Amino acid sequence: MRVVCIDDTWPLDRANAIIGPAGAEVVFDRQIAGDDVVGVLTYPGGRIDATVLERAPNVRVVATCSTGHDHLDAEGLAARGVWCCRVTHFCDEEVADHTIGLAIACLRGIVMLDGLVRDGVWWPYPQAPRPVGGSVLGVIGFGTIGRGVIARGAALGMDVLVASEHAAPDEVAAAGGRLVPLGELLGASDVVCLMASVTDRTRGMIDAGALARMRPDAYLVNTARAALVDHDALGAALVEGTIAGAALDALPVEPAPPDAPERAWPRTILQPHAAWYSAESDRRSFDDAAEDVARVLMGERPVSFLRELD
Repeated sequence: MRVVCIDDTWPLDRANAIIGPAGAEVVFDRQIAGDDVVGVLTYPGGRIDATVLERAPNVRVVATCSTGHDHLDAEGLAARGVWCCRVTHFCDEEVADHTIGLAIACLRGIVMLDGLVRDGVWWPYPQAPRPVGGSVLGVIGFGTIGRGVIARGAALGMDVLVASEHAAPDEVAAAGGRLVPLGELLGASDVVCLMASVTDRTRGMIDAGALARMRPDAYLVNTARAALVDHDALGAALVEGTIAGAALDALPVEPAPPDAPERAWPRTILQPHAAWYSAESDRRSFDDAAEDVARVLMGERPVSFLRELD
């Protein structure tokens, strides 16, 4: 039996150490074909749907080394009797660290000050850095990563406001925050951090109206998904100066092309979708995906699947 890995960066030795005991060999191949193929390891750039598997009729499981799964046709694969798996929680600490780091960078003007020195400017500054302790941190979303950001903000002495439709006031308080309506959070926060998932309700939630409710000295930090933000409206708000700035680790087109409008936005910190990344999280993402493949091949249920099989 073979498990086909279509990502040439995947550490096949580790994958074989995990999947080998289940009786399959992991091989790299861009083509998914053959009656002996029982599993597929993929990545965000590798689209997998039921038609891709037509030449591999015995595939039982497809696993991606990412949390995002837009590249997987979970419904179509489930209808074919194929488990469709992703990885979760492999980079929770990294994303929470990166998010609070960007919030600090905004408030303290770290990137701005670096640019001034490189341009030969020592004093005065065009705007004064602000204290982190005592500032108001707004966190939209109350998942595992959101709770990590809340804890970090509270530890720094920030007043943490939380907006979530799925959280109770007492559990938010236990995490170090205070549950408030979204409108109140937008109007009160020095930094607004997006930690929500993309759903029909949250897609484009930070639109012109939401940005208008933010304070003119407030920053927007997005380490979640670009689809949460109306980027045309955000660009206009930055150009017009209706918010202080933004830090973005998620862009509508990735990698960002040379003509990406975000490259020209003022007072904006841009990141290459790196909040998730460390050597350790990279390893965990590969290992967790391989472990779910091994579970299925050994007749067990995977841990992190997208659709239940009938």
